[in-house]
Amino acid sequence: AGEYFRKKRELLKNVEGIEVFNGQTFPRLNQKAQEFYDEMLKDFPYLTSITSSDGNSFFEIGSSYMEIPRLKLGRWEIMRNDLKEKLKMPVSVQKTTSYAGMAVHSIELISIIALMKLGFYPAIENQQ
Repeated sequence: AGEYFRKKRELLKNVEGIEVFNGQTFPRLNQKAQEFYDEMLKDFPYLTSITSSDGNSFFEIGSSYMEIPRLKLGRWEIMRNDLKEKLKMPVSVQKTTSYAGMAVHSIELISIIALMKLGFYPAIENQQ
């Protein structure tokens, strides 16, 4: 996504935050996401950094998270503005790389690529 947003920077006007740590991905990719965030922050100072586990499997849930203060409940606009502010001041952040989850997702991706090459899985068209 970083390269896409570098080419289409105007789209970042519609983005609230950038995920800089995903517990399901390789540490180098998290580092690249952090570098991209730091670069974009110069022109888009309202962006916030986000941490997640992805939680695609039971053992991953809660391995990485970003805890924020309780949101004000009410109309969507009130909640959205409150969320924007509270993402900038997390109560706590837990960053744990799930190597088991990363391995499972890598195997799934390799399987899909192999099936696509063999013609058993429809190819995704490149949309630009």
